[in-house]
Amino acid sequence: MNKGRTEARSVARFAVSPEQVGFPFAQQGAKLQQAIDDPSKPAASFKEFFLLTTHPPRGYDASALLDDKRGYWGIENRLHQRLDVIALEDKSRVRTLNAAWNLAMFRRLSISFAMHWRRHQPDPRQATLSGFYDAMKANRNRAAFNLITATHPAWLPDG
Repeated sequence: MNKGRTEARSVARFAVSPEQVGFPFAQQGAKLQQAIDDPSKPAASFKEFFLLTTHPPRGYDASALLDDKRGYWGIENRLHQRLDVIALEDKSRVRTLNAAWNLAMFRRLSISFAMHWRRHQPDPRQATLSGFYDAMKANRNRAAFNLITATHPAWLPDG
């Protein structure tokens, strides 16, 4: 079951070389077939995906591949959604490679600081990315500079 839907998945694994697939360090490929029966839709849906991994075939079985495929959406729904919604990454008009790279790094850095800031907010209604940007703007970004320039930042591990 997946969100109230009946789901069946199967995986067929195969060894690959980086040269075959044009992906550095690739060692294993898989064909994932998925059938989903959703009671709210008239017919079942069938999907097929191809996966690549740097894990060697020995010691990395089909269930690990299925778990990683499902875990991929955790990344999509966390960082990438924040970039799309707050930073408007998909609507960026930057066209040169260096500018896009620099802008992407600063967006991710900003979101990392915002996630740290959110964890330390007493009011959960204020603990949003928009709340973070508003708080930084309210005191002219002093909090952001203090966070970055601290001698012993609280966000770094001891050591």
